[in-house]
Amino acid sequence: MENTLLNDQQKELIEDFGTYIESSGGARTLGKIWGYLLISSTPKSLDDMVSDLQISKGMASLSVRQGVQISLFRKVGIPGSKRDFYQLHSDAWTSTLHTSIAQGAMMAQYLRRAKELVLEEQAVSTIDESIEFFEFVIQQTEQILVQWEKRKDSKTK
Repeated sequence: MENTLLNDQQKELIEDFGTYIESSGGARTLGKIWGYLLISSTPKSLDDMVSDLQISKGMASLSVRQGVQISLFRKVGIPGSKRDFYQLHSDAWTSTLHTSIAQGAMMAQYLRRAKELVLEEQAVSTIDESIEFFEFVIQQTEQILVQWEKRKDSKTK
């Protein structure tokens, strides 16, 4: 287990990521691990995270699983080690937007089902506006991803 000595500025940044994710409804530990992996030059094990971030192994494990699930982190192997290591997913930002698109599409589908089951007719206009909102957000997010890919491609040429 490699114990990284974090300086005060790094610790503050890691805490800021934790606070940011917590303010968005996520677990503070997920944000702290995100900040930690962002500034780490090498993949980190759960033991590294526990030691360097002073968090419990259970919270580290849960947060890493969530991060992998939403494509924020990815598991990597280190030759000669039996442990799992993690690093920030190279395409974390676009993966997050793809997840948002999928969630928005799921919510729009739920809203369409709700419209079919509505108990009071005045609720239909609220549901219709909600469906329109999610469809708009999905369309705009898809356009952002297309523009981003074009921008990345133009930089590599």
